[in-house]
Amino acid sequence: MIRRIVAFIDNGRYYSNYVYVEAQGEKPTELYDHYTTEMHAELIGKEISIFDLKVMGVYGAVARGVALADALKRYKLTREQYEKNIERVLST
Repeated sequence: MIRRIVAFIDNGRYYSNYVYVEAQGEKPTELYDHYTTEMHAELIGKEISIFDLKVMGVYGAVARGVALADALKRYKLTREQYEKNIERVLST
C-alpha cells in the first residue's frame, strides 16, 4: 500500500527532479521459517558449519529489519559471538 507520493520538479534542471514514494511495509512471508539452521546445514553438507550458518542467519535477519536482539535470540547466539565472527564469516 502506498502511503504517500511526492514529486519535485526543479525548472530547467533535469538531474534534480525526483519522485519520492513511501510504502507501508508488508508482513514477512515466513516462507522458509520451517527450516531450522540444522536442516540447512544438512542440505549444505560440511561446507559451512552450523555456527557459521547461525551467524549468517542473524546477519540476514538484521538486513531484513529484525532487531539484532531478536535475531540473536532466534539463532541462540550471544552478541559477543556474533560480533567476533561476522567479519570472518562474510569474508569466506
